[in-house]
Parts: sequence; C-alpha cells; structure tokens
Amino acid sequence: MGNAHNTWHGCSIVDANGIEVPWVDRDGNELNTVAERFQPSPGQPFMVGHGLRIPPTYENHVKMLAPDLPDRISSGEFALPLYADLSRLPESERRAIFGLMVGNEGKTRIPVYDTLTRAGFDPDRDMLQVPVMHPSAYRHANFWAGMPVPLWRQWGTGGLMVDWELKTNLDGLYAAGGAVYGGGAHSSAAASGRYAGRKAASCARTAPDSAIDPDQVEREKARVYTPLAQQGRSIGWKELNAGICRIMQDYCGQYKSKETLQVGLRLLKELAESDATTVHAANPHELARAVECLSLITVGEAVIHASLAREASSKLLNFVRLDHPAVDPPQWQKLLLVERVDGNVVVDESPLDYHLRPPYAPTYEENYQRYCDLDTGEAE
Repeated sequence: MGNAHNTWHGCSIVDANGIEVPWVDRDGNELNTVAERFQPSPGQPFMVGHGLRIPPTYENHVKMLAPDLPDRISSGEFALPLYADLSRLPESERRAIFGLMVGNEGKTRIPVYDTLTRAGFDPDRDMLQVPVMHPSAYRHANFWAGMPVPLWRQWGTGGLMVDWELKTNLDGLYAAGGAVYGGGAHSSAAASGRYAGRKAASCARTAPDSAIDPDQVEREKARVYTPLAQQGRSIGWKELNAGICRIMQDYCGQYKSKETLQVGLRLLKELAESDATTVHAANPHELARAVECLSLITVGEAVIHASLAREASSKLLNFVRLDHPAVDPPQWQKLLLVERVDGNVVVDESPLDYHLRPPYAPTYEENYQRYCDLDTGEAE
C-alpha cells in the first residue's frame, strides 16, 4: 500500500478512474506542481513531516492532500479505491520514495520493498492501492490513520432462503441459525436448529434412495484430498485464510461500491486459480481447514454478488453502498435471490412477506398449524 502522508509523502494519489487528488499548502491552496509538495511555502523556513510525531505548527506545516477529500469522495467527485501512482512523479522523487524511503526504512524493507520487488512491482508503471475505503472514518487530523472496522457479515443480513419447514430450494437440504436469512442469536439458532433437524429427519425417513454417481464421488475425493499430496508446496491453510479475509475486508467491507466489489470478485478468482490450487495439508486437521478455505472463497463470491445486486443502502441490513446512498427506498423493499445456475450467477427477487403468500397461508397462525406440528415422534 502507498501512503501519501508517511514514508510515501508527496506521492501522487489517483482515484479508481485515474483522476488525481490535489495537494494543498498549509493555507489550503491547491499546488500546481509536484515540486511544490516537497518545498516550504513562501516565507516558511522548513517543514516537519507527520512521520516525525511532532505536531506541525502553522510555521512549519507540511503539504498535504486536499483536507475536504472525504466530502469529495462522498459527493462522487472521486471514486474509491484510491491508488498511489509513483509513475506521475519525476524519476528523482520516484526513486527517493520507493528506492530510498521504502527500500531503507526498517519496517518497510522486507515486507514491502522486497516482497513487491520479487512479485514484479515496477514503480515506473504500477500502482498500489491506498488503505482508504470510506471517507467518514477519516474526517479528522490524519486521513490515512487506518482501515475502518471490516463488517461484511452481521446479524440481519442475508443467508439461505427457506420455507416454513426450513427447507432450502434443494430437496433434502435444511438450514437453521445464522445460515438462514434473518437468523439471530443463540436462542434463534437453538430453536431453529432443533426444528430443522426434526424436519430433515422426517424427510430422510421417506426420501427415495438416490443413485450414486461414481465419477462425481471420485472427482470430489480428488478435490478434497489434493492438499495432502502437496507437501511443502506453496502455502498452508492459515495463509490462504488470511488472504481471503484481506480481500473481503478491503473490497467488501462495511462501505461498498460497484468498483471495489468487482475488484474483490477478480481477486477471489485469481486466488482460487493460483495459491488455492497449491495449498498443502500435513494432517487431517489441516486438511479440514484447507478444504474449508476453498469453500470460503465460494462464500465470499456469493456475498459480493449479493452486495452488487442490491443497488441501495439499507439501515436494517446495515448495508451501505457509497454509489447508491439512498437508504431503504420503497422500490428496494424486497429480498434479492442470488443463485448459480450452470455456472452463471442469476438474480431474482421476492417480496418481504413471501412466507405469507401462496402457496403458504396468509397468517402466521395458519402456517403454524400447518407446518409447525408438535408431534415429534421418532424424528425427535
């Protein structure tokens, strides 16, 4: 990542559309040249940078990005994510930042300079994403202080859609607790889990035998056990898990936009086609976690597709789209159904009260009498 107010001071910052963010002097006047970012203002003997932990006074205040940048992001003038673009600097300043500052500062040499250089990063050509994902978290002194708290999964958000028996659209598959749309805390999970288990058991007693596809079984065995055959290769499950989490935090965090969500999808796809294919496991515990990570990639893709489909913000869902700021507009008072059909993502919609519409009864009591019978029998 590149930070214009620290080791990377003076670096050009551009938005997702390549529009450059202006720099200003201590009085808020926009600077016309790159050289002015590194020079004291007229009548100012010297500047003290933020990195020295010395609060700059008016006399020695450092140059900075436009302080109203958060508002300009919110207004749509600049589109997230932002990027540090060293290529827009003169060669001398570019080499000073990436070769001297980043290359020789103790905390950045190995994790940043060496890692990026080995991966092929070229400061003459490439850009680095800046750790700024939402403007409201940075309305005070240090705009680049850190990331907002990631929040891509919370009570009240999406989940599997079920009927009155907690059955999904797949025969024989039941869901409960937080996996269900609108699932809540422990009491909800315990009650719905008991109920779903009873219904699933009842289904299993009467379901016909299914024909087993030997080829499908062998393909799944090969997929699941592959990490055991890759000892010493690439990464372990912990690194893969961390990579998935970082993508979801950065590109599907609490504040979302079409651009960042689409980048998240691309990065998950690239991860699935690269490191995920070489994850290794040394024992059954590591194997279970490695396979879980492969599933988490799919879960992440589902969450991002669902986030892209809802082009409105929602207070109830704790869902914020920066590019669609209207909160709970009437036309978006509905459920969005996202599923994968023949490899393609298909989006449909359903009314919020689908559980009180045909083929279900129009009242909760009638549905309770019809579906929530108290005869536990052998299913308990």
